[in-house]
Formats: sequence, structure tokens, C-alpha cells
Amino acid sequence: MSARLRQMLRLNGLLVRLFNRAVNAFHRFVHPNYEEEQAQLKRMISTVENVVTDQRAVARRLQALSGQVKGQSGQAQTVERDLRAVGRELRRFRKEIKTQNTLQARFVKSVEFDAEYALAEVRVSRRMRRAMTRTGPIVVGPWTGEVGFELLYWIPFVRWLKKKYRIESDRLVVISRGGAGSWYGSDFGKQVDLLSLFSPKEFTSEVRRNPLKQRKFTSFDRRLVKLALRDIRSKQLSSLHPALMYDLFNPYWKRKVTSNRVDAFTSHSIIPEGSGELAPQGLPDEFVAV
Repeated sequence: MSARLRQMLRLNGLLVRLFNRAVNAFHRFVHPNYEEEQAQLKRMISTVENVVTDQRAVARRLQALSGQVKGQSGQAQTVERDLRAVGRELRRFRKEIKTQNTLQARFVKSVEFDAEYALAEVRVSRRMRRAMTRTGPIVVGPWTGEVGFELLYWIPFVRWLKKKYRIESDRLVVISRGGAGSWYGSDFGKQVDLLSLFSPKEFTSEVRRNPLKQRKFTSFDRRLVKLALRDIRSKQLSSLHPALMYDLFNPYWKRKVTSNRVDAFTSHSIIPEGSGELAPQGLPDEFVAV
């Protein structure tokens, strides 16, 4: 570089510095608060720089937090999958418990049913053993229920008892109504017709106050027995009440067992021909009664 060029550059620099000084001097002259404005401007610049620095720090922290959130989001997804798996296991476990409870309930019900089934037989056996250790009369009834049940179940059941335990005919006292005593046959000793003790209207009125199925020995039954046996004085009286039959055949009527249950404790036979004393007047020589 030539000396002349270097001299020109130095002159230009000097002129620029002089110009700046002149501008600053003019600016101070025109603006008396120039120094204060410069200080305020510097403070503003410093504040802006600090804000930028803080924003950069916040951005770094947000970036770090974003990474943590992503990590926690992955953990949350894992936990959610685990919870869904636990829910499926819980539903399966509840289903298994429900199935087990159902099976247990069926088993308990079956055991209770078997116990009830056997207990009815035990009652009959105990009642008959007690009756056979005595010498007094054995009351058959009183029967106040339906004709159909008397013919289909009660009379065959009593016949079975008589045959199985070899009960003497003269010990049996049949208590029925409306001439039905003849259905039992002549080998049942004494027969008492309740309509000989009550009028049909009185008897019907009394029966309606009591259950149709004689599942219990009621006070009405005791009254009937007392009236029917008022001429018999015996301290060794035994009773074959219809409640024994109802307990024994109840599983069949509930459709829990087959008719084999009834067949095992009954002895069916043709009803013996009656004397005809109770037949209504005016019937033809041949007819069908339904």
C-alpha cells in the first residue's frame, strides 16, 4: 500500500471521529437529557438481554420437562396396559367366584334336599316303630282333603304301611268323610265317617278354615280325632296323620324325583265294591261316574 493511500485512510478516520464528536456535541446541545437517555437505553438493553437469557433458560427447562413428560407418558401407557390386564383378570376371577358360588349353592341345596328326603323316611320309620311297640288303636287320618289325593296317594300309602309293618286290622281306625271309608276295605277295622258327627254344612265350614293340604297336625285334626274316638279309652293311642305322606311324597310333587318315589311307599289295589247304601236314588242299572 502506498504512503499516500495510508495517509488518506488516516485522514478519513480522523474526519469520521470528528464528525461523530460533532454529532454527539450537537445531540447534547439539542437534547440536554442525552446522558440520562443513554443510561436508560443501556438499562433497557440490559433488561432485554436478561429477559432473553431467562427465556433461553425457560426453554431449556421446558425441553427437559418435555423429555420427562415423554418418559412419564410411556410409563403411564405401561401402567394403563397393566391396569387393563388386571381388570381382565379381575373379571375372570369374579366369573370363577360366581360359578363356584352357583355350584356350592346347588350342592348345598342338593344336600339339604337329600337330608329332607331321608328325614321324611326316618319320621315314618320312627312313627311306625313307636306304634308297633304299643297295643292301642292306630288312628288313620283324619282325612279331610281332596278325594283325588286320598285315592291316589293316601290310601295306597296306608296299605303299604299295613303290609310292611304287619299291622293287625282290628287296631286300625279310619277317619274319613262322605262314605269314603269303604275305599279302604274291610281289613281296616273300624271306620268313622265325620259326617256322622257334623252336618255337611258345618263340616265344610270347619274345613275351609284350615289348609287344604294336611301338612301339619292342626287343632282341628285333634278335635276330629277326639270326637271320633270318644268311645275309645286308651292311653296307648297311635296316629298315622296325612302329614307323614305329604313329607314323604313332597319331592315328587316338586318334580325333584320320579314317580318311583311314590311307588316305593304305596300299595295300589282295586277299590272294593261298596254296599251301595250311599248311592243316590234314581240311578240307572249301568252308568259311568267321572
